[in-house]
Amino acid sequence: MNFTSTPTGPLGLSRWLRNIVDTVRTTVIGMSITIKYFFTKPVTYEYPEQRMPVAPRYRGLHYLEQDICIACRVCEKACPIDCIEIRFERHPGNVNEWFEFSLDYNKCMHCELCCYPCPVDCIHMGREYSLVKYDRSELIVDLMAWDGMRDKDHVTIQAAIDKKKKKAEEAAAKKAAQAAKAAADEPSAEDENEGEDEE
Repeated sequence: MNFTSTPTGPLGLSRWLRNIVDTVRTTVIGMSITIKYFFTKPVTYEYPEQRMPVAPRYRGLHYLEQDICIACRVCEKACPIDCIEIRFERHPGNVNEWFEFSLDYNKCMHCELCCYPCPVDCIHMGREYSLVKYDRSELIVDLMAWDGMRDKDHVTIQAAIDKKKKKAEEAAAKKAAQAAKAAADEPSAEDENEGEDEE
């Protein structure tokens, strides 16, 4: 069987000529790029002493602004491969006691889907790209700047507790005042008996 086709007629000839023109054009484009880079000096970076420059929108290792994080867990829910783990405890005054905010780079695909839904814009993709480690367990990175609570967090908690206590005392006092006023407005049983005797 002969699988080769020969151009027959004006339609086949025009297709054959168009293929030749496309081949020459793409070859010239490719060779022009090759020739342009052929005469440029090669750039060598002595890693790790010298670091390669990265684009401004490069999606590298994450960093967390923990002081503005509200622990809403939206980033954890948005991650398509569940590589973010957050553990905390909420205290009065919207203070978080932090136990863990880790990211598993064994699984992370640097998609940046954890950053977009953050309501306070506290998790970001940085420009650091080095993930060279001796052990895979070192690729589980804790993004927190501190564990537990800071001194000012304790002050905020105490202020919130005092405010709640004061508000409860004010509510109790207001309720007692309303009860006293209601009792004063109601005629007593003795007054009613005296009125009946007068009649």
